[in-house]
Amino acid sequence: KVNIDLDKEIKEREAQFKDLVNTLLNDRKAAELSTSEGKERFRRELQLKINESLKYGTVTNVFLTTFAIQ
Repeated sequence: KVNIDLDKEIKEREAQFKDLVNTLLNDRKAAELSTSEGKERFRRELQLKINESLKYGTVTNVFLTTFAIQ
């Protein structure tokens, strides 16, 4: 089922969520993110932080489409 309010909220707060991604990434070492387990922990933490801030529903999946470690 599509949650229109949640969809709208996420779109309106896209910049805030991008900032959250950057903040969480900056708190990590490259070695932590270089493993599958580290990426999964990052995804779970990001999902939790996003869901804590949402008013109209929850995010059930976080997909990392591009991941570059420098």
